Amino acid sequence: MKIIAIYYDQYKIPLFQEFKNSKNKYTAQEGLFLTIKTENFTGKGEAVLLKGFTNNTLQEIIWSMESFISIIEINEEYSLEELLILAKIHCIETPTVQFAIDTAIYDITSQNKNISLAKFFNKKSSDYIYCSQTLVNPNMKILNDTVKIKVGINSINDDIAFLKYFSKENPLVKIRLDANQLYSIVEFDSFYKQIINLNIDFFEEPIKNPNLKKIERIKSLYPKLNYALDESIYQNVKYRQWISKNLISTIIVRPSILGSYKEFFKIAKLYSKNLDIIISSSLENSIGNMAIVHLASTLQKQAKHGLNIHGFYKNFLFPPIYKNNKIKLNNLIGLGL
Repeated sequence: MKIIAIYYDQYKIPLFQEFKNSKNKYTAQEGLFLTIKTENFTGKGEAVLLKGFTNNTLQEIIWSMESFISIIEINEEYSLEELLILAKIHCIETPTVQFAIDTAIYDITSQNKNISLAKFFNKKSSDYIYCSQTLVNPNMKILNDTVKIKVGINSINDDIAFLKYFSKENPLVKIRLDANQLYSIVEFDSFYKQIINLNIDFFEEPIKNPNLKKIERIKSLYPKLNYALDESIYQNVKYRQWISKNLISTIIVRPSILGSYKEFFKIAKLYSKNLDIIISSSLENSIGNMAIVHLASTLQKQAKHGLNIHGFYKNFLFPPIYKNNKIKLNNLIGLGL
């Protein structure tokens, strides 16, 4: 492809309301929007900064993006593989920037083929994606049969009381719990044994500083616990060892901070047969969100993914093409923006 223009825009977009987990609170999202233009097509990408998950500062993300842009020769012909290699070389330390560049390149490539980004990777990709709901505040109206609830913001007793109340009011709703690596083994035991009979789909990252010994201990206490990984994938821990020992049931993948699309498909290929793979938002805005929606649709086994960003933002770069918990992907070209 012959690139005639390439540039980025820095953004800071406020969230609709403050969003908290057990370790961080979020009031706005920051990142970069990337634009790559060829003679016939425009590709978009997004590099997002997510406190607690990404290991780079915003300035490091900007420097990395500028490094990549500086080596692109305008009006020079590049193959798809050449651009992907250049992105890897210049953004190996900033995975979110590599994801943004990959997204823009694949957006152009799939537009050129007159197909969606998802169909470019998998001709049998799903035409519809269904989302879970995240409980941003306890007074939200429940519009879904699968709801993610953050625990650890309040006391253990308060969380137990709320979960029992929530389950009583919504007995058919599956609960996905997320503690963001908060509890010691003793704390987790005290907490979980009081809610074990609720309709819990999985428990995401419950243990502080997780390791093999700790997770084996938790699974010995609660063999039927559906233990889900999230942060551990982006930390320097031996999470693959936990999977190989059948301690993990679900893996939460955040493609926009994982890095290249190849890295995403590598993980999907490794674990799709034995684990449930849930694709989750990293509070991206329109561009990054649509990119991970397309990637979710390529998975062989479909589930309710954590992709619905309507509850987090009031302002979108592009109007979302979906509402509530259903995303329709057929008839899209490229990203579909």
